[in-house]
Amino acid sequence: MTVFARASATLACLALLGCATPPATPPAGAPGAAASPVAPARYLPAGVPDLLRFLPPPPVADSPEQAQDLAAVLASQAARTPAEVALAQRDQKVSVSHFADVLGPGFTEQRLPRTFALAGRACRETSFRVAAAKRHWNRPRPFRASAEVEPVIGNVSEGSYPSGHAACGYLWSILLADLLPQQRDALFARGIAYGESRVIGGVHYPTDLTAGRIAAAVVAAKLFDSAAFGADLQAAREELAAAGLLAAP
Repeated sequence: MTVFARASATLACLALLGCATPPATPPAGAPGAAASPVAPARYLPAGVPDLLRFLPPPPVADSPEQAQDLAAVLASQAARTPAEVALAQRDQKVSVSHFADVLGPGFTEQRLPRTFALAGRACRETSFRVAAAKRHWNRPRPFRASAEVEPVIGNVSEGSYPSGHAACGYLWSILLADLLPQQRDALFARGIAYGESRVIGGVHYPTDLTAGRIAAAVVAAKLFDSAAFGADLQAAREELAAAGLLAAP
């Protein structure tokens, strides 16, 4: 079993929030970018969780695993359609509003300010943990590693591993599925697709996405133990109920 096969098994466990976890602001549009000295700490203490304890290292340069990762990026590039390119460019924006694709046009910040604030805070706190891992591994983006890669997304930070977009997309899937369990499958599909847009766009490898989703599950497990997060989650639940979204099919 490869290190990323083991990582995928870890993700499956963490996604159920049943695995135990041990006892700096990114620029807009770039989750996981270099953090400022002071990280937001509404929900979690600084440095908790330490993602380096949970993530495998990325493939080593010039290894067969790296070649396989790059081949997947190039295959995605060769197969991408104009519609997929347009979605990848739209998904560059870091916002839970993309889940309106599942929840309908009424899923807006104007209508649901508490829900959007919860999602934004959770993503920001996740991004700071991801940023620390990015700095540790400092993996070059695919288009830095190979001139064959033609990105269709701009304004990306340095550091490919793990993917901050994949982390926030998967985290939002976890949070929204807790609030709207009847939409669980579609919410997870959209959150995963949000990360996959980064490979289609030529700015991440598939293993970056896997690591981002593991990071999201690890952070989510800690968030659900936070009293402040629980209070905000309940406020979002009440807001969604008042808006009639809890009864969505």
